[in-house]
Amino acid sequence: MASEPAEQLYSHLLEMHQNAAEAGRPELGYHLLAAALHAAEELGSLERLAHVRQLAKDCQKELDAARPEHRLSSGAAQRRGNTAQYTALAAIAAAASGRISADRTLKRSRSVQGQ
Repeated sequence: MASEPAEQLYSHLLEMHQNAAEAGRPELGYHLLAAALHAAEELGSLERLAHVRQLAKDCQKELDAARPEHRLSSGAAQRRGNTAQYTALAAIAAAASGRISADRTLKRSRSVQGQ
């Protein structure tokens, strides 16, 4: 069992996301996955962020195939001139990963310079 509160929340949020997906509730699933992204970011976990990114991509693909008329589908988003929400969430996860990687690189660089 995860020991840190953010780890516990991350696991619980992913479980709830899966339950929402199985219940056919993509809006709830989106928000639960977004919350899991924030927990992963708090943990500084590139692995968890990559997992959230892949889940978001998979959810978008599944939603587009099964329910192309749904308001969260890529087609509906395009008709509104927007990016689909799960697609945007995948991009946010990628951006968070990039920021964490850059922060780590900068920290290493500064520690080497300070030696």
